[in-house]
Parts: sequence; structure tokens; C-alpha cells
Amino acid sequence: MKNISKKKIIILLTLNILITLLLLSPYLLISQPDLCFDQVSFSTSSGSFEHTWNDLQPGIYDVQINYATNIDGVLLKNSASGNAYPVLYAEDQVLPSASNELTYRLWANSKLNSFTMSIAYSSDNLSPESALNINTITITRNLKSTLSYHLLKILFILFLLDVLYFCYLYRNCIMQKFYVILGLFIIWLLSSLGLFSAFQLRGHDLLFHLARIIGLADSIKSGNFPVQMYESWYNQYSYPVSVFYGDLLLYFPSLLYVLGVPLSHAYKIYVALINLGTIFISYKCFKKISHNSYIGLACSAFYTLSLNRIINIYLRAALGEYSAAMFLPLIVLSIYNIFTEDSSCKEYKRNWLPLCIGMTGIIYTHTLSLEMVGIFLIIICLFNFKKIFHKETFLTLCTATAGTLFLSAAFLIPFLDYSREDLLVFRERSSYGIQSFGLSFYELFSFCTVGCGLNASSEGGLQNRIPVSVGIVSVLIILLAICLLAKCSTWAFKERSLLFSSLFFSLFALFFATIYFPWDLLSKIPFVQKVVASLEFPWRFVTISMVLLTLTTCLCLMKLLKILSSKNFKLAVISLCFLISLQGLYQLDLISRQTSVYTLYDGSFLVNRLSAISPEYLYTTTDVDSVMKDASVFGQNATITNYDRISGGAVVSCHAS
Repeated sequence: MKNISKKKIIILLTLNILITLLLLSPYLLISQPDLCFDQVSFSTSSGSFEHTWNDLQPGIYDVQINYATNIDGVLLKNSASGNAYPVLYAEDQVLPSASNELTYRLWANSKLNSFTMSIAYSSDNLSPESALNINTITITRNLKSTLSYHLLKILFILFLLDVLYFCYLYRNCIMQKFYVILGLFIIWLLSSLGLFSAFQLRGHDLLFHLARIIGLADSIKSGNFPVQMYESWYNQYSYPVSVFYGDLLLYFPSLLYVLGVPLSHAYKIYVALINLGTIFISYKCFKKISHNSYIGLACSAFYTLSLNRIINIYLRAALGEYSAAMFLPLIVLSIYNIFTEDSSCKEYKRNWLPLCIGMTGIIYTHTLSLEMVGIFLIIICLFNFKKIFHKETFLTLCTATAGTLFLSAAFLIPFLDYSREDLLVFRERSSYGIQSFGLSFYELFSFCTVGCGLNASSEGGLQNRIPVSVGIVSVLIILLAICLLAKCSTWAFKERSLLFSSLFFSLFALFFATIYFPWDLLSKIPFVQKVVASLEFPWRFVTISMVLLTLTTCLCLMKLLKILSSKNFKLAVISLCFLISLQGLYQLDLISRQTSVYTLYDGSFLVNRLSAISPEYLYTTTDVDSVMKDASVFGQNATITNYDRISGGAVVSCHAS
């Protein structure tokens, strides 16, 4: 491998700094923010209001509207003309009748020849008392956000150029692994294609997770770090999402949002990086198991482009679940090595590390995934109880457990502390009927032909059901594994038992996801009832099954590598990758064409519209309606002169009598 001299590195860094300063100089020279101020008033009889500003410079603008209305459903739209595409990032806004001020951000991507704000409402059924009055509209260019946003864009472009430069320098090394690198890039591109559109697919849980990014960003801006409470949620009374829902990975998109990146872009960047992490981790893990780069590549494609994962990202927007799935191959690698390697070798003791990192990553991203992984780790350990009580194996598992508890203490301690509180999430709730949300045998192995669906019961047919499936490629892998187990004569006992165990646990996880597993019966057992209730939908176990099926795929390809010629083996790997890509891309296309869109750039209104978001982390006695209203403040022998809600508290001014 060619080494780069220190001189070249210094020259490269100097060029990057000079180019950054040159491109950023127009924004560094700005001394005063652009300010547009208007005072207007109009009657409800017209039904609409429109105002235009000319020659706004590029940048991020803070808009503040002071108004008064008793009309519900007043809609505000922003439009602009300029030289760039898109020239403006700004979503529609609503003027709530319960408030008198609206603030939001908009992004001018080039100089705006004209910027038009229109406010409209329906004149139907208006009473003589209906009124809408716009007092002031203030539009100010936010210099700090404008500067940081453009700095990030410049740094990103320079990073890509630097990567291309390093690729040129190390071209000989890259050419040696060209097909693997190309394959990994294609997997990332196919898994991320839905992110390159100009819109944002409206996944089931999208608004909740976007509100999490905003809540985390608001707390960071107020100096609260590490964040345990989203201070801006629930009318700035705070909400302990971080205590119960790990958000370690969400700090990155939240910081991007703080630095001026539009909300939708920050979320898409997060998904793209999760895809990249999933591809890299799964490739490395299954390459280590198989000791073959092409098998690692095929397994990475099988896992990353699985139907279940595509649905979790683009249809369900299950951020916690698809983020936690990134760490599952690490657990598979560790457990595989712990129960298959010779415990006397030096490398054996190192197997605790992937398990520790994998479990820690899951704890900090999705607690429900932790429950499912925990269930299967217990089952696997029970099947291998003799091996567990071997000294080296037992010490390795204990080391992994201790390391996980140590690294996860920042999340687990507050979680356990709050678990003693009387919160809605811990209330007694019925888990009976969860079985009806499981998958039928047909659904489990179907070739999906729809890209939309809800969490509907199986008793109502498939019309409204979420299209969860393992896909046709998984069926082919299961059939291949069965054929190899039944017909392959050159098969060592250890190899056969490993494939059988992997296939067995894969199908066992699928059984958990079906309507045939006795979930309703388990829900009647007191100790198990809470676990069953927290899982909500049995088809979540498809995620566990897919990583186990990926291990099955790995073991099958390892056997094919031995019994097929090199040419036929490569043909088999290419065919498998082609089918996987075709299946994943087809499902992504269905979702993209059948799912509604909901693109948000600022999205700050989300934290004040939490009525649609479950208040499960509130106290059982909380009056949510009162929380969302600014209650009056009274004081004995005191006159209240000012009362302002702020993040995490309130400011009260008074005169004592």
C-alpha cells in the first residue's frame, strides 16, 4: 500500500482550508442580518391574504408572525422565484387559534427574486364574530445558521473530493478488491435510493422520530447535555423520551439540525449512514465467519436489502428498529464463534467484544429489540447449556455482560430509576389479542405486491395489512439449506449441525412472528404478560429471523464453495445478489409510489402537536389538555406582571404587596 508523505497531507489540508475560506467569504463579510418588517391588517371577508418581498439574499431566515384569530384551520403557504432548484425549502404552516405567535425557519437556496407569503382560510360557516388579524411579520436572516449550514455543505463537497483523491492514490489496492468494493457501493446505493427524491415518504412513525430530533436539538441548544429530557416537548414542561428510548445515534442528525441543516435532510443523512453502517458491519461479520469476501458481500446484500428492513425504513419509519438491526450481525458473529471455536485458542477470549458492542448498541437504540434479542439469546444458551458451563465460555459471556452493563449504565440507571414511577407506560394493559396481529403462513413467504398497509388484525383480510414478508429469496435459501442437509454426502458432522441449528432458529423466530404461536395463551401468565404486551406485534420477530437466515445463507454458501467449481460458485453468488437486489428494489418502488409524502424542513410545530403522539411516559394522573395550555399563575399577596414558559421551567415576574 502506498504511503502518503506528511508534506502531501499538509498541502491537502491547506488547500481544503483555503477553499473553505474562499467559498465562505461572502457570508463572513455580512455584518448585519437582512430584516424585512411589515405591519398589516385585513378583514375575514376576503378569505385570503398575500404579501411579497423582493430581492432576499440566500441563507436561512427566521420568520415571526404576530396575529390574533378565533378561526381554526388558517393555512400559511410560502413560495418564491429564483435561479436555483429548489429555490426555497419551506413547509406549509397553520396559525392555531389558541396562540398569537408563529415562528419557523425557511431556507433560501439562492437569491430570491421574490418571496410570497399567502394566508388563506375557508369563509364557509364563519360567524359574524370570526376575526383574523395579522399584526406584524418579521423575516430575519439568521447569520449563524446560514454560516454553519454553508460551511457543512462546503466541507461535504471537499470530503468527497478528498475521497476521490485518496482513491486515486490507492488505486492499485482498490483494483485488487474492485468487485467487492463495487458490490458494497451498489448495495448502499440500492438501499438508499428512496432518499434521493425531492420528497419525504410519510412513514408510520416518521413524525414521532422527527419530533425526537427536534426535541433533542432544542435541549442541546439550551445547554442540556447529555439530554435526558426533551425540554421543548409538551408545552415546554419537558418529556423523558431519552430515559426510555435510547437516542445516542440521534445526536448526529440533531446536531445537523442545530447547525442549520433542514430537518428532512438531517433525517435522510441519518438513514444513509445507518445503511452504510449496516452494510459494513454485516459484511465484516459474515466475512469473518466464512473467511471469504464474496460470501460476506452476498450476506451483506441479503441482510441489508431484505424486505423487512426496506419496509422498516421506508414504510414504517421504525427508526429504533432499523437502527438496532445494524448491531445484530455483531451478536451473531460473537455467539457463532463462542459456540464453535476452540476455547483453548488465544483469539477465543476476544469474542466478548462483538457481543458487548452489539448489545450496547441495541440498548442505546431500541429497547424492544433488546427484549427480542434477549429472548433468543436465552433460548440459544439453553440449547447449548453444556458449552456455557465450560470455564472459558462462561468467562467470555460474563465479560461481555459486564462490559455491556458498564457501557450502558448511562441509559440503564435512569431507565431503572424512572421505572419505579407511576407512569402510563407501566400501567396494566391487556395483551390478549396480540396473536391476531401475527403473520399467516401465506404472508410470511409471499412476494409482496403492495407498498402500503397498517397494523391491522389478520381477521380482516390482507387489504389493509402491513406487507411484512421474508421474501422469495429467503424461501430459496431455506430450500437450499434443506437440500444440502438431505442430499450432500461430503458433509462433516459439525458443518451439518451448524447449518441445521441456524436453519432451526431462523424458522423458530419466524414461528414467533406468526398467528400460530400461542401469544394469547402466554398473555395470561402474570410474569410473561408485560413482556407480551410490550412487543405489540409478533411480526417484529422477522427482524431476528432475517439475521439468522443471513447466517444460514452464509453457511450454505460456505458449503457451495467447497462442492462447486470457482466459476459456478461465482455465478451462484452473482445470481443470488441479483435476485436480492431485484426484490428489494421492487419493494422500495412499491412503497415510494403508494405512500403519501410529508416533507418537513423546519418542523418545529411538531413538538406543540403531541396529541397524536402517545403520552406513555407521562404520569398516570397527568391532565394532558391542561399541560398543553398555559395555565394562569396566582400568588398570595403578589401581583403577577409577567409569566413566560421556557425550556425546562418558567420565568415569573411579580410585585409583592
